[in-house]
Amino acid sequence: MAAGSTYDLTSVWDAHDESRVLMLLGKGSPATMQRVRVQIITVQNRRFEQTMLL
Repeated sequence: MAAGSTYDLTSVWDAHDESRVLMLLGKGSPATMQRVRVQIITVQNRRFEQTMLL
């Protein structure tokens, strides 16, 4: 999450199940691209990380 601005990108809500992660992001600076990183660690300690440019 960005920090220090009135336009900070925020997570409005998130949810997950066995095969997907869903999230709704809010705010953010107008007309800019934001880098969002999702990191998943399972109870079996399997790891996945994905960075997206939105």
